[in-house]
Amino acid sequence: MMKTIVLGAIILCLILVAGCTTGQSNSGVPAQSLKMNEPAVLQNGSYTVTTLIDHIDVDSSKPGKKIIDIYIKAINSGTQPIQLVWYSKITDQAGVSHGGIGVSHGGSGAETPPLDPGSSATVRDYVVIESDADFAALARGGTLDVSFIGQQTESGPRVNFHASWLIDPNRIK
Repeated sequence: MMKTIVLGAIILCLILVAGCTTGQSNSGVPAQSLKMNEPAVLQNGSYTVTTLIDHIDVDSSKPGKKIIDIYIKAINSGTQPIQLVWYSKITDQAGVSHGGIGVSHGGSGAETPPLDPGSSATVRDYVVIESDADFAALARGGTLDVSFIGQQTESGPRVNFHASWLIDPNRIK
């Protein structure tokens, strides 16, 4: 009898967790990746931020490394001031990822100035690619996942957002 109860509880937990990954949650996680030119509207509690890829550049001036510069525009489309930090992760079609939390922008992520309602900022994040083979794979297309952390003041509570965009083939070159 105890095994049946435990098994039932585990199945219920799995169903609930699976339900959290579909659709758009209140933390702004999109059900699927957006096209590069589509804005992501991120909502969490009383915060609403519209983000979009402004542009992507590649710096290959360092021997043996390529730096992918990712410029994202954030617009405070809500009613509360917010400041954002974000971390970019780029994944190629084979599932190999570069960047992410604690890695992009030298580990510190990109940071906006405080954004009042209606204001915006375009900020640069970057991901370092260490090999020509990895860079060539990214040139064939992939996914840009961005984890955003926002807060109203330095001492205020943090809110998390996530957006994901498909990177067109030959967009990174």
